[in-house]
Amino acid sequence: MPGILCHIFFAEELYRQLKAYSLDESDFLSGNLIPDLAIDKELSHYRTSASFNGFFVPDLDKAKKDLFYPNKPVLLGMFSHLYLDHYFIENFL
Repeated sequence: MPGILCHIFFAEELYRQLKAYSLDESDFLSGNLIPDLAIDKELSHYRTSASFNGFFVPDLDKAKKDLFYPNKPVLLGMFSHLYLDHYFIENFL
């Protein structure tokens, strides 16, 4: 999984791209950190098996149903965190 600095950088760049939607910046950036602060990563990361043995990735379809709300910056930030985790494991590793 990407480290905290990668998540912060990704969140800041994504926030710049979404400025037209008037998101609260601190809520969006905070949401990006919440999944890694959770004790139960199974729940916070919507884990499912990755295409690589031994790795887990977020189930983006399930996460999208729960978190993808453009008018709720904390939840949208959480989704963007999970999106980066998924992309990092499936496309970078």
